[in-house]
Amino acid sequence: MDPVPCGIFTGNNNWMVNMNSLRDIQWQYSQDYRFLKGIAKAADYSFLDPILGFIIPGFGDILTAILTIPFVVTSVFKIRSIPLTLSIIYNAVADLTIGLFPIFGDVLDIFHKSYKRSYVDIVGFIEGDESIIQEINNKALKSCIMITILCIIIRLVSSLIVLLITWFKGLF
Repeated sequence: MDPVPCGIFTGNNNWMVNMNSLRDIQWQYSQDYRFLKGIAKAADYSFLDPILGFIIPGFGDILTAILTIPFVVTSVFKIRSIPLTLSIIYNAVADLTIGLFPIFGDVLDIFHKSYKRSYVDIVGFIEGDESIIQEINNKALKSCIMITILCIIIRLVSSLIVLLITWFKGLF
């Protein structure tokens, strides 16, 4: 981690504190930051979601839903940004939708790093990265629409799976 200057020396033994840098440093050493970073590393970089989803179908999707909760709580209660929350939920729902399809979804899950995206978005908001903030704010409506569409797809695929299981049981 690169050191971040906390202030500016103005001469004559005066030190002006940069409050944004102090906020960044406090965030980087906070428990929430370490927890979210740990989730992103464990889930996306060690491929925990696709591996568990391949071994126990559906378990990776349950894990995605559970591990998304801290990201949503941070965006709603600490950052207080509805567009950021929609972006995080969209990332999770897209991950769930991809994971619904056996084997093919597990392979795609390796490349869809929803936790990394959510983590980068949260850090961008905390650090005041204008490009990330503007991108998320501009995509808020799109995220909301896509969440709705993906939830409909999840519902249809789940219904199809139940029908196939019922049909298969009827054969015996």
